[in-house]
Amino acid sequence: MDVEQYTSNELLSKLENVDAVLDGHTHIVYNTSTKDKNSNDIHITQTGTKLQSIGKLVIKNDGTISSEIIQEIPDPGDTSNAIKLTRGGKEIWVNKDMNNFINEIFKEYGDELNIVYGSNEYDLLIRPEGSSGSSSIYCRFQECTVGNLLADAFKSAGNSDTAFVNGGAVRNSLIKGNLTRSQVMEVAPFFNNLIVKNVPGQCILDALEFGVSKHPSASGGFPQVSGINYDIDTTLNTTVETDSRGVFLNVTGKRKVSNVKINGEDIDPNKNYSVSMSDYIGNGGDG
Repeated sequence: MDVEQYTSNELLSKLENVDAVLDGHTHIVYNTSTKDKNSNDIHITQTGTKLQSIGKLVIKNDGTISSEIIQEIPDPGDTSNAIKLTRGGKEIWVNKDMNNFINEIFKEYGDELNIVYGSNEYDLLIRPEGSSGSSSIYCRFQECTVGNLLADAFKSAGNSDTAFVNGGAVRNSLIKGNLTRSQVMEVAPFFNNLIVKNVPGQCILDALEFGVSKHPSASGGFPQVSGINYDIDTTLNTTVETDSRGVFLNVTGKRKVSNVKINGEDIDPNKNYSVSMSDYIGNGGDG
């Protein structure tokens, strides 16, 4: 419903002979209907993330379809194998055996997960409190604090001139307090390798231009950077051209990105700079 380019509504409006849509990936909860190509109302549901709800689709013998989202866990009645815990800010019933099974796994890796790397004096939030969905994640349409931290860490670890982190790689907030390995894994859960490439300044200019091309819409490719300062002209439409896979080809007109500096100095399009990045970006991820 809130992705960068092709929404479920738009897709369904081009289709016929679809009975229901089970949507996903954007981590939001909805149970609604939308029109198909022939203006029929089609059920479309998504259950959010991390089992925060369960979708129930019912197809009756006469072919009629209904759907609902189940978010409340009922009182089990017999509580001999049930326990009430606080999850996601509210009390819910869980199965004792399953809870013990999960706790044993955490206990097995507890020493590793609880390693303290340092401490954090402030809440570094990736989205407004109480919001959901990828379109509300700051790192996908503007500079964000967690993105700054990751990019600075990449630059430091790679001992490079600059660093790029795609906004879509930043997956969780960092709440003030001790910074543990578990928290780091929640912020950056993808097991990519850190690589360093030497590229001409023109390549950096093109990467920035492509990275902001969907702005102000949210995009997983929005660049969080270190060692780089740049301005975006939000009044300009992008002139970036891509191939059929969405991979950058060129810029045909005025650029949205200007005043680019590398560590305080104007970028030289012909000079080589070292850039730290994930191998996902290095191999063409996000275009």
